[in-house]
Amino acid sequence: MNKKFLWLSVLFGGLLFAVNLFIGAGLTYATGNPSFDMLVIGFTTFFLLYVLVSMTKTFGAITIASTLYCISAVPVVLMGPPGIYKILIGIVGGLVFDAILYFFKYRFLAFLIGIIGYIVTSMAGVYLAYGLLDFDQFEKFRSYIVIVTCVYIVSALVSTWLVRIVWEKRISKLSLVKQFIKL
Repeated sequence: MNKKFLWLSVLFGGLLFAVNLFIGAGLTYATGNPSFDMLVIGFTTFFLLYVLVSMTKTFGAITIASTLYCISAVPVVLMGPPGIYKILIGIVGGLVFDAILYFFKYRFLAFLIGIIGYIVTSMAGVYLAYGLLDFDQFEKFRSYIVIVTCVYIVSALVSTWLVRIVWEKRISKLSLVKQFIKL
């Protein structure tokens, strides 16, 4: 395991948490519903993960970033009500995403398929947690999980399409990024 891969995975996991907490907390406070932040979080999360994968192309990068993100999210409402169950969701979702990327050799299509795998796995984990841990808003969440999941997927796919363009035209040409890729 090289240092660049580990360092970037940890950095992006922390960055994901900071950005999504700021956005998620704001939207949850404004709407009173923690599920509506998925539209924006789907955009920011997969924007940052695309940059991470483009820089590392290493199995485990998303798993480490996702796990760190979910460990940080344990006490807050990101990815559902507070709870330690989020760590397992981060690990499993990250492994699914990493496996898809590895199997399809890190092609753009692999990233799109990985997004769907990650989101479906994560939402299934949150759904199970709501049901098994008997959270008080389970029935409410159950009534709109399909809509929230679809919005999350569409937001993530649009974000990925846009970041691919930005990556190819701008980000990949930055000297700092080139230096990291060469390491």
